[in-house]
Amino acid sequence: MTDGKQLYFGGPLFESVQLKSDQLWPRLKDNPSYSFHGRAIGLADASVENLDLLASLVQSTGVCLCDFIPVSEVKEFQSRLTKMGLVTDRMEMWVSDQTTVEKSREVVETTFLSGADELVFVSDKTSVSELMSLDEFTQEHGTSLPMESFLRGGEQLASCVYARDSNGKVFATAASVGQYHIDHVRSDMAYWGMLATREDKRGQGAALLMGAHAIVTMHDLHGLKRFFTPIKDGNTASERLCSKLVFSRQDFAVLIAIDPSILPNKDE
Repeated sequence: MTDGKQLYFGGPLFESVQLKSDQLWPRLKDNPSYSFHGRAIGLADASVENLDLLASLVQSTGVCLCDFIPVSEVKEFQSRLTKMGLVTDRMEMWVSDQTTVEKSREVVETTFLSGADELVFVSDKTSVSELMSLDEFTQEHGTSLPMESFLRGGEQLASCVYARDSNGKVFATAASVGQYHIDHVRSDMAYWGMLATREDKRGQGAALLMGAHAIVTMHDLHGLKRFFTPIKDGNTASERLCSKLVFSRQDFAVLIAIDPSILPNKDE
């Protein structure tokens, strides 16, 4: 955080969720049942038996994330959540292979990114103005950042990298956050993604390179070697990119439960 003030990102609605989540997280962070990568708190092991915990999170923050829901149970989850007056969104779970770190390192070592004047890793020294520029860029290109304390790696293990052109403008980003409690069975697994590329730089390997850098950094600096990312079914561009880094689709889904009175017509 900067000057004792936490920065929240993603625009007014998402900033509100991050603020509420930030206020709640100190009471939950020591419990392995919960997970958090700095955008919305989730249940690390959601089941139809603990939907009361999910409902409590949604009532408190507006959103709850549920990772690794078996595909065979998704319809039951969605049916129960709908009866609770919640809106759901579903994404498919893609998980890294044991060779993903090695493949990512190969991409980092062999890929030249044309027009990249500077590659920047977010740290505790990154200025507020830089973070605000990064927030503006990611919002414009369809994703959102974790709150500042997570983005800088102060709250959880994290890596955020972006490329700037000769004019100092951001044109590609990626990030990863270790969202599980140290005592959880997936404590060595990180959320990965938040990929965004400016239109004029697409098709040149920028997202692949940024994603590879985020993975290599998480492994080399923090020792994390497993990664997952949610992808909307039919997003072939993201599927192709993940396949290049040896991710594959699993028989699990990510469910997002939303209170429509707090996030009206808004996807996570």
